[in-house]
Amino acid sequence: AMLCALAIFLFCPLHIWEYSTRRWLLRRLGRVALAPWFPVHFADSLVADILTSLVKVVSDWVFSLCFFTSGLAFQP
Repeated sequence: AMLCALAIFLFCPLHIWEYSTRRWLLRRLGRVALAPWFPVHFADSLVADILTSLVKVVSDWVFSLCFFTSGLAFQP
């Protein structure tokens, strides 16, 4: 549900909720994905570095979500 809300927030085409910032972030994420074919700027490498640093945190979130939704955390 949280990922769906984040996707809706990021891809909302209306000019609300800091539209220019969301557009900048989406452009940077696109440039990071297409980095082998386009020149890389400082902002692109900064966003890529932040994403690389968040791998462990995101994997822990996924594990915690699966653990608590499976019910194993509440068994004696």
